[in-house]
This record gives sequence, structure tokens and C-alpha cells, in this order.
Amino acid sequence: MKIIILGNDEVLLNFKYLKHYRNTILTLDSYNYTDLSYPSLSLYDLVITNNSHLDSIKDCNANLIFNVLDNLDKVVKIKNVVNLFLEFDYNFKDSNNDIIQQFIKNPQWDFYYNSCEKHNVKFIHELITECYKFNKIKYKEIQFHKI
Repeated sequence: MKIIILGNDEVLLNFKYLKHYRNTILTLDSYNYTDLSYPSLSLYDLVITNNSHLDSIKDCNANLIFNVLDNLDKVVKIKNVVNLFLEFDYNFKDSNNDIIQQFIKNPQWDFYYNSCEKHNVKFIHELITECYKFNKIKYKEIQFHKI
């Protein structure tokens, strides 16, 4: 699987930990689809970003986009954009509960979508299952919520 992370926010960078020999992950701080020096997003199976970068890729031909949210008031309703809600406790007191550990031990992956093609839903299941199998995450429970 080819994955690109767009943005350098702490939550987005957690997705780098999903890398294993079957996944390639590229990280970019920003994206300009008119600049030919940037890779085409259509080359990637998945783009992981947040609301602050969605405008820069809305006219691109991306296969599937995870819009990572910490607040359900910010969901977007664009085809093949699934809003992934992750809730973190930023008041951690030790390294056993830091943001990385909270990401790895996330008990359930909640996806909110308006319209998503079936092959992308299957891809999400495969990605989460594969990450679980390779011990990148502790739990593989997935919930899809239509908005």
C-alpha cells in the first residue's frame, strides 16, 4: 500500500508508525497540485491529512482520503473522504500514555463518511487488519457512521 501523509501535526505524524514492509509512507508538510514537483496523489492508495490541508487537495484525483479529526463538528461530506475521529488525552503524565501510545492503543477506529466507494471500505478494513496483524495497533475494531 502506498500512503502519503499531508501535514506535520503531531496527530498526523502518528500514522508513520503504521509503516511495515507492505506499506510505503511518504510525509509532506504541504501540497500544491499545480506544482509538478509534487507527486500526483492518484499514485497513492491513501492520503492522510486534516481539515487544514483539504483545500489544497480538493481538486486532485486522490483515491481515498482520511480526514483526521479531534472534533466531530468538523466533518466534511466529500466523496471518498472518510473522517477519522481520534480522541486523545493531551494531559498525559508518563510515556506509557503519551500520544503515540494512545494512538497505538486506540480501542476503536471510527470513520464518518457521506459517500465512499465499496472498494475503499474494503481497503480500510484491510489496512486496519494488516496493521493489527503486524502489531502496529492493539485493536482492529472499526465502526463506519454515515453522515
